[in-house]
Amino acid sequence: MRRLPLVAALGLLFFVLAGCATPTTPTTPTTPATPATPATPATPATPELPIASRGPSLVATAPSGAGSASPASTKQDIGVGGGAQAVVVDVVDGDTITVRVGGKERTIRLIGIDTPETVDPFQEVGCYGPQASAFVHRELDGAHVRLTYDIERLDRYGRTLAYVWTDDMFNERLVREGYATAFPYPPNTRYAARFARAQQQARAQELGLWKSCATGSTGAADDHTGSNGSERGRDCEPAYPSVCLARGSDLDCAQVSATDFKAKPEDPFFLDGNHDGRACESS
Repeated sequence: MRRLPLVAALGLLFFVLAGCATPTTPTTPTTPATPATPATPATPATPELPIASRGPSLVATAPSGAGSASPASTKQDIGVGGGAQAVVVDVVDGDTITVRVGGKERTIRLIGIDTPETVDPFQEVGCYGPQASAFVHRELDGAHVRLTYDIERLDRYGRTLAYVWTDDMFNERLVREGYATAFPYPPNTRYAARFARAQQQARAQELGLWKSCATGSTGAADDHTGSNGSERGRDCEPAYPSVCLARGSDLDCAQVSATDFKAKPEDPFFLDGNHDGRACESS
C-alpha cells in the first residue's frame, strides 16, 4: 500500500518537469557565407593634358613670337617686298644680269643705277662700259645673291627690277667704285639718297668713269669737265646736240631732266616719238 503514493509522486514530478521544459527549436542549417567580392582596383587618375591637347579653347592665344621683333628685323635692311635667294648664271652688262630663282631664270635690271652701254647693236660702246661689265663678271659670275624689290617689279622690257645683295648692296657698290652712276627712276627710289652719296664720293675721288670719261653722267646735261681737262661733250651722244646724254645709255624721256630739245633723225634713244626733230616734248 505504501508503494502507491511513491509511484504517484514520481508521476507528478515527471508531469511537472515535462510541462516546464521549453521545446528546443530545430537548428536551421547555417547558410554558407557569400565569398567577399574582390575590391575593384582604383581607376588611375587621368593625367593633366597639355593645353594644346584639350581641344578648342575659348581663349584666343597670340601667335608664337607676337609682340617681339623678328630676328631678321634687327639685321641689315633688305628692302621692300621681302626678297629671294638666287644664283647668278650670266652677266649681260654692267647693270643687267641673269639669275636662277625659284627654279626659273630671270633677267634682272639693277635698280637705281646705270652703266655705260656695251651690248646694244644700235649704240656705240659707252665710255667705261667694258670695265663695268668686266667688274660685274668678276664679282657675280656664279655667285649666290639675294634679290629685293621696290615699288615696281618689272620694267618696260619685262626685266625684273631688283637690288642685288652680296655682302652689301651691289648696286650701291657699283656707284661707289665709279663703275656706274646714280640713276633714280621713280617710283623705285627707296635707296636714291644712298646712291647719290655714293656718287658724290666716287666723283670727288675721281674713281672709274669719273676719271676716264669726259662726263660721268648717263642722264641729262652735265657741265662736268673731266679731270684731264677735256671739254664737255667728248662722250655725249651727238644725236642730241643741245644736251649731253652719254653715249651707250639706256634712257627714255622720264629719265632725262631736259625737255623739248633738238633730236637728229637717227634718234638712237627713240626720244622723238613723232619724228618732228624735237625730243621729250612736254605735253
